[in-house]
Amino acid sequence: MDILTITSLAVGLLSVVLSALAQIAKSSEKTAPYAEFLQRIEGILLGKPASTDTLEKRLEKAIGQLSTASNSVNEILSEIQLTVEQKQKESEKLRAIIESLRREYEENKSLANLTSDEANAVRQILTKEVSALKKKSYIPDILINFGVGAFFFILGIVATKFFAQ
Repeated sequence: MDILTITSLAVGLLSVVLSALAQIAKSSEKTAPYAEFLQRIEGILLGKPASTDTLEKRLEKAIGQLSTASNSVNEILSEIQLTVEQKQKESEKLRAIIESLRREYEENKSLANLTSDEANAVRQILTKEVSALKKKSYIPDILINFGVGAFFFILGIVATKFFAQ
């Protein structure tokens, strides 16, 4: 065996012994000061950073980290809840659209099943109604055009008299 193998085995064995001593020291109140010392040595051997804070400070720090993580989780959950609510609203709108399309489809389906005599009757009724609407729409259009023309005619006369003085 070469020197590197022996050294690495010795350091590994020392680490195991120190780890076991640290575990024993944790369970005993009398050896509390030694436990911290052994943990520091174990941390140095394993390459872990040594903690110089007391147990209370580390506990407060851990509680702070937990509350920060809890706040982050709460924020993420509220974002997820908003997203779910938006998706539910979108799905309700889509359901309403689908329902209206389904009704329209059923109406069109019944129209598609008309016989040629029924289709001719519907065509005649629609033609009569459209022609009646055309006649009714001419009269208001003529009255509106006549009213606008009369207004501008009178406005022209008043403007001429006003500027002539």
